[in-house]
Amino acid sequence: SVKSPQAAAMPATPDDEAGNTFGDGQDLASLVLMAGDVRSGNYEEAQRLLNNLKAAPLKSFLEPVIDNWLNAGLGKPLSASTEGLSLLQALHRGLAAEWAKQSETADAVFDALARVPLTPEGAMVVAAYNLRRGRIDQARTALAEAIRQNPQDQDAKQMLDSLDQGQTPALKAEWSYHMQGVTAGVGLAMRDLAHLMVADEAWDSALIFGQLGRMVRADVPKLGLLIGTVFAQEKRLDDAKGVFESIPQGDPDYIEAQIQLADLLDEQGKRDQAIETLEKLMQAGPEPRIAYALGELYRSAKDFEKAVRAYDQALELSGGHVDDELWSIYYVRAMAYDELGEWQKSEDDLKTALTYRPDNPHVLNYLGYSYADRNQNLNEAKAMIIKALTQTPLDAYITDSLGWVYFREGDMVQASVLLERAVSLKPYDPTINDHLGDLYAKTGRYLEARYQWRRALDYADKLRDADLIEAIKKKMEAGAPQDAKTAG
Repeated sequence: SVKSPQAAAMPATPDDEAGNTFGDGQDLASLVLMAGDVRSGNYEEAQRLLNNLKAAPLKSFLEPVIDNWLNAGLGKPLSASTEGLSLLQALHRGLAAEWAKQSETADAVFDALARVPLTPEGAMVVAAYNLRRGRIDQARTALAEAIRQNPQDQDAKQMLDSLDQGQTPALKAEWSYHMQGVTAGVGLAMRDLAHLMVADEAWDSALIFGQLGRMVRADVPKLGLLIGTVFAQEKRLDDAKGVFESIPQGDPDYIEAQIQLADLLDEQGKRDQAIETLEKLMQAGPEPRIAYALGELYRSAKDFEKAVRAYDQALELSGGHVDDELWSIYYVRAMAYDELGEWQKSEDDLKTALTYRPDNPHVLNYLGYSYADRNQNLNEAKAMIIKALTQTPLDAYITDSLGWVYFREGDMVQASVLLERAVSLKPYDPTINDHLGDLYAKTGRYLEARYQWRRALDYADKLRDADLIEAIKKKMEAGAPQDAKTAG
């Protein structure tokens, strides 16, 4: 049987304890030497170093993954059994067997993988394998599973449509990258291990595995992006910038690297340079994701008209087929429309976003709060926000939104519980403090209301929150009787 990823994953370690994963440092040195041996084709020495690792996490998880590829490189038969293997270990056994032309073993491994729950990405790897082998029925099953888990997966839909029309679906080059040999397989394995560390927020371990993968082979798909992202997460922005800039034009990851580079420039306060980077990218070859990223930069700069135009262009370039990477364009365009005072267009986009992600707590909260703030559709707003809060019970903004709905409905008891909890979860947010101040004013607790409004003014940003600041000052200047009259 194949274990779930969690069943055999290495334990997450805080950054200052990442060395525990690699023992006393000797294991890390062995892995560096092993990477060099794999790159040079010295698989016997690489396997000796691998089998002599001491740290338990490496022995239990990394060794079986890499060993598949080294055995394949040495011409050894791979076991068709997946008993006790994690998904990642089983996946790389199947891929290594395919490259080594051990077809019966590969078929058996991928058949076992098809019988366990897979991620959408895993299902696509299984589907691609079966298509390469001409096993159409098995490929259909895997593609259907990918679509079941991710209804907006355009790759899976297009591949299934091609099969329905009697055509052979086009496969992305990255799905066959491992067929370039042992270095490609080991590089992919290191990338996949790094992804697991990222999921556990073990950034230093992720960086080590990523760099080991790059030592083995420089062109591993998406590995440079992953390393740059980890550097950015650790606020090593210059290192991240260097990685993104090192991905050459013509590389499949080039465009995404340039988009992330623009994000870094923006974070470093170089917004004009960031916008120029993406505008040049658009001129060289317009793509929906570039236009989307450009819209996000304009929205961040509060140039909402340009943001909307960029989002419009992204949708136009997509040809009306918004995929899983682009669905949120309706959400961000809705926010831009809202800032421009075009609420009807904003509402329409939010509803469209919910057709793609009906359970997304952020979209549910934005639309629900917008209704509450306008004192309309309160029952619908409440249902949306409760649905969002059920998923993220510690989110201060969603808690505040639900409290605001109850405030609008006149249920001051429930409103008080929720708004006070929201302030406790996010004490320094001006809007949340303002809402609690309004509640206190509405219930005659004027001294406490003024205290919350004063806190809101202290935490407000003069530019971003200019309208809020003006409204609070008016309430404070009006005095207690007016507060009670106008707070709701």
